[in-house]
Amino acid sequence: MSFRLSLILATVLAAWSAAAFAETIKVGVTPGPHAQILEAVKPIAAILREDPKGPYVNLIAVRAADKDKPCVKILVDSYHSPEVREFVLATFKGAVLPSW
Repeated sequence: MSFRLSLILATVLAAWSAAAFAETIKVGVTPGPHAQILEAVKPIAAILREDPKGPYVNLIAVRAADKDKPCVKILVDSYHSPEVREFVLATFKGAVLPSW
């Protein structure tokens, strides 16, 4: 069995890629938050999603000299709070998943 697949590759600005091609594309790849530009795009229905524990996550970085400062602990604890987790889940509707 064989089949023919035609692909058209294009570089576009991520901020408008979904909106610009929604009527013409059959399959697309876009960062999750950009996929939400269109209400018709449901990230939860994606055929492939990156593992939230994978290598592409947001990091909190500070100088080694500052790592034990109280303000850094407050920042990290706040970011890892249940409230922020719920905000991410509610805001991004599955396009972004908390990694903590």
